[in-house]
Amino acid sequence: MPRPRNGAASGSEDAGARIAELAAELEELTARKLAVEAEVKRLRAAEDPAGGIFHHREIFAKSQEKLVLEVEMDLRRKRIRRLELGYAEDAAPGPGPGLGF
Repeated sequence: MPRPRNGAASGSEDAGARIAELAAELEELTARKLAVEAEVKRLRAAEDPAGGIFHHREIFAKSQEKLVLEVEMDLRRKRIRRLELGYAEDAAPGPGPGLGF
């Protein structure tokens, strides 16, 4: 079970600062994702099958980059939520009951 964060004032100030930092990172990741999506759209529009112009490798690489950014965004959202709930950011869940062997 994750350890709840101490409710001391300094702890909540630290959590608030960390939440603001994570929110800024989330905004940056969102902007990067939008830029990648625009690049994919531009590459798809620039393809000309009749002329033999294809950008499949670039589109695939950008699609992978978009997926990575989505995962990073999801992780930031989850960290923010954990901090809002009062859990320490580095608290890892331990073994559950019945797994003590």
